[in-house]
Amino acid sequence: MTTDRIYIPPAQRKITSLVRNFRDLSKYCEGYMKPRFIFRSSSLIPYQNDSLYNNLKLLDVHSIIDLRSEIEYLRSSYNDWFLRDIHLYWIHLDISMPDEVLEKHNLTSLPFYKQFIWYILHYNKKELRRVFSVLANKKNYSIVIHCHEGRDRTGIIAALILLLLDVPEENIIQDYLASDMKTQYSDLEFLLEQIENLGGIREYLSSIYVTEEMQAQIRKILAP
Repeated sequence: MTTDRIYIPPAQRKITSLVRNFRDLSKYCEGYMKPRFIFRSSSLIPYQNDSLYNNLKLLDVHSIIDLRSEIEYLRSSYNDWFLRDIHLYWIHLDISMPDEVLEKHNLTSLPFYKQFIWYILHYNKKELRRVFSVLANKKNYSIVIHCHEGRDRTGIIAALILLLLDVPEENIIQDYLASDMKTQYSDLEFLLEQIENLGGIREYLSSIYVTEEMQAQIRKILAP
């Protein structure tokens, strides 16, 4: 264990005390992921002020990936001054889950969050590729990834990133459950099973046109 990996900068402590579910994605992945490259969070929008901005800049945040829907975004969006030198990638994950889609794939008997996970993986391929395209560009780091609560959509993206970095499943589960609220062990198990059934994380990402070169670049950026 190194001091660098367990050190939490004051700026990060301040944001964590203010913003729900804000944490370093490497928190439960010591030895597998560099610290302070990706932060996962609930929406930062309710907390926009000079203090939050300054603390994000102290963490060298260059980009925000906002996974919220168009309705959520129109209802609550970032101020221009807050994004003056932070690049916003609004990559709206569709979570509509039409009944006809669930019926077509015999998913109606599944619990809601398992339907949700399945739908994200199978009906948001272009959006997921965009997320990984952002992650493959070193100039975008450090990055904050958020949805509304920082739990479901963000949790899926976080798990996919950690799988790509060969983080053990028990560590991925630990990170997923740290978002509390309604997160359940069985939901992440379902996600891991789905990825395995699709050939594993590398095969799944390749199937959505996240190339082997992009995957290698992400690992090069994030792995210690």
